[in-house]
Amino acid sequence: MRRKLLWLHSGIMAMMLMLQVVIPQAVVFALPNSAPSVTTVTYQNYGNGVFGVEGEVYGDGGSPVTERGIYYSVAPNANANEMNVVDAMYGTGPFYGSLINLLPGYTYYAKAYAKNLNGIAYGGVTSFTVPVAAPTVTTLTYTNITTTTVDLTGNVSSDGGAPLTERGFVYATTPNPTTSNTKATDGTSTGAMSKTLTGLTPGTTYYVRAYATNNTTATGYGVEVQFRTQNLPVAPTVTTLTYTNITTTTVDLTGNVSSDGGASLTERGFVYATTPNPTTSNSKATDGTSSTGAMSKTLTGLTPGTTYYVR
Repeated sequence: MRRKLLWLHSGIMAMMLMLQVVIPQAVVFALPNSAPSVTTVTYQNYGNGVFGVEGEVYGDGGSPVTERGIYYSVAPNANANEMNVVDAMYGTGPFYGSLINLLPGYTYYAKAYAKNLNGIAYGGVTSFTVPVAAPTVTTLTYTNITTTTVDLTGNVSSDGGAPLTERGFVYATTPNPTTSNTKATDGTSTGAMSKTLTGLTPGTTYYVRAYATNNTTATGYGVEVQFRTQNLPVAPTVTTLTYTNITTTTVDLTGNVSSDGGASLTERGFVYATTPNPTTSNSKATDGTSSTGAMSKTLTGLTPGTTYYVR
């Protein structure tokens, strides 16, 4: 019985030795590091030539991100030779870049980028066009109207995001004048402006607007105002009223100036002669005032027994 047990034990041990598996020593290896993984997400227009572009670093490539930002250009393939905005923070995750001083009317191309010690990676290209804005203009006042001139003031409060090339006033004898009508220019800067229009037609209604044009050819206009130039002066309207208290050498006269003819009076009174239709080339007796209304004068030094004509 004991021999049988020893034989059985020996057989089991032999089988165990035959079934033993030999496991070799493990080999340790690592995948190589790479550039970061980055994508360009979207953009937003903040106005006044400022756009925000969003990017995201969703993998550092096994090495810390040392720089991330936005490349942008008016060329379709913005790269390291073009303009860029560097984000102030490093690492993975979303980030933003503000692109400023962009030119109205231009199309820009932008893409996110990220760098680590292994290289640089780019997101896809996004494009946008900066809107063209007209300058903001106000027509302020018209003063000192004469028969042929008027003084105008206005203000350009914004250039629309692009340098001004011209500003001033446009005017015509019909409503809503534009730069296709007559212009009176006044420099190329923002701020207050003034101009005296000359060579106008007397007694005519004019329509005026302040304007400004920037280098995108966008033109802004102020509110329209209208004024009428003064009529050309005509002769005053005068009436000879009475003659009384005639003596050998004197007579009392009265008259009236009912209109100055559209200009200030410089002289008024009576003219007289011994022939009909006296004028200011004959004898004058001035009244000493320069206003309209009633006037009176006593003529002296007349010749006795003489007929006189008076106006």
